[in-house]
Amino acid sequence: MGNIQVVNSSPTLYNKAVESTPAQFVKDNPGMAAAGAVGAGVIVKQVVDQSQLAATILKKGVVPALGVGAAVLGVSMVKDALQNELPKAGFLEKTAPEADRTAQGTINGKLALKTLGGTAMAVAGIEVAGQSALGVSPLGKTVEAVTKIIPGESFFFAGVATAGAAGATWGAKSMQQNGVTLGNAAAVGGGATVAAAMTGQAVWTAFQFTPYSEAIINVGDKVNGVVGGVALGLGAYALGKSTLEALDEGKTGKAALMGAGAATAVVASVHVLGNATGAPALANLGKKLFTQNPLLAGSIAAVGLTAGAYYLYSQKKEAAETGK
Repeated sequence: MGNIQVVNSSPTLYNKAVESTPAQFVKDNPGMAAAGAVGAGVIVKQVVDQSQLAATILKKGVVPALGVGAAVLGVSMVKDALQNELPKAGFLEKTAPEADRTAQGTINGKLALKTLGGTAMAVAGIEVAGQSALGVSPLGKTVEAVTKIIPGESFFFAGVATAGAAGATWGAKSMQQNGVTLGNAAAVGGGATVAAAMTGQAVWTAFQFTPYSEAIINVGDKVNGVVGGVALGLGAYALGKSTLEALDEGKTGKAALMGAGAATAVVASVHVLGNATGAPALANLGKKLFTQNPLLAGSIAAVGLTAGAYYLYSQKKEAAETGK
């Protein structure tokens, strides 16, 4: 089976459990193991019926422990599938030998079986442990808590989006191995479209459902404002640096143009940041400086220009001394 990727399996808790002596006994002697299990169940039932203490120990101790054990084993089964089966999963070309394709199908089946079975076992184990020890349903409480924040429709849309993404993924793998066909092209196009559309619908539905949607919008506006203000500030810095470099090269026209752009970007940055942070005095600072006190505005620009020129001068001097 040369076409199938060989990946060395790494031992997991699930492997150790499956290869343990009790597990091997059950595998080699299923009839005897079943008879022993039924007999043990009958004995436990008789003891529980005769003793309240035994019933309490069973309900509050043994059953929760078995539930936790099943949950741990389920999680380990999923881990084993992702660690040992997933790297070998895939699709073979139709021209591949039948034996290779059969083996590949077995690997894919084991991946699906372990993933789904392990997940179901983990959820069931946690549910059994919670119901027995605490008298509550962990799964039910989780669903109840989540649905108070996210509506059920969002989960439906998310599920459809997941199916679409899976279809697109299958189509992409099929294209890599079999070339472009009508089927895999439809899977990629349709799956990607469904995934994108349903993901957006799920997010939007959840967003509309939350009582904090208005607050989220306000926070989003402020964050966008701060990001925009900072971006304008960085632009002002870049233009200011270009202004100083143009002055140093004697290109006064270019320096004047760059300087005007830097000043505009600074004023815009301060204005946007002022609005985003809810500081009207800061937002109106540029307008007040240029219209009500142009002398102060010119003085600030002169000081900034001088400071920048000095910085550029010191940098050049340092570079020249280093190069000696």
